[in-house]
Amino acid sequence: MIPLSRRKWQRPASRRLSFPTNWILVLLAAPGCNDTPQAPPRETYPVTGEVMIAPGEPLNRGTIQFESTTDNSMTAIGEIGPDGRFSLTTYLDGVKLEGTLTGPSRVTIIPFAEDQSAMPIALPELYTVEAKENHFSIEFGEPSNPTRKK
Repeated sequence: MIPLSRRKWQRPASRRLSFPTNWILVLLAAPGCNDTPQAPPRETYPVTGEVMIAPGEPLNRGTIQFESTTDNSMTAIGEIGPDGRFSLTTYLDGVKLEGTLTGPSRVTIIPFAEDQSAMPIALPELYTVEAKENHFSIEFGEPSNPTRKK
């Protein structure tokens, strides 16, 4: 017989949990370990419009971006089509959201050029996105190398 001091204590068979049961309990408890509050999803509002080089003359292709002045990490982008029209999209934590945040934004236009020689054009005025469907007609002076619709 083994002396009591050398015996390993064992839980009675009725109280032992099986190996898979232990892991299930750990996995169920794990989500509660990180109790940092999640930020509520940000609400975006649709933004569409057209970009004109001159009255009645749309920018043929390019990219437009709206950078929020209240949150510099939020930038919405849109592709400018052959007719000068665009629609903005924001990517937040890998999620695609239509539109952008409310508030003033700095606007940059990048005209398309085959040789990628076109420089970005930062517009001097701010454009304010409101909590509704937004539509902007943006007209700017002739860029140094525009792609015009013929």
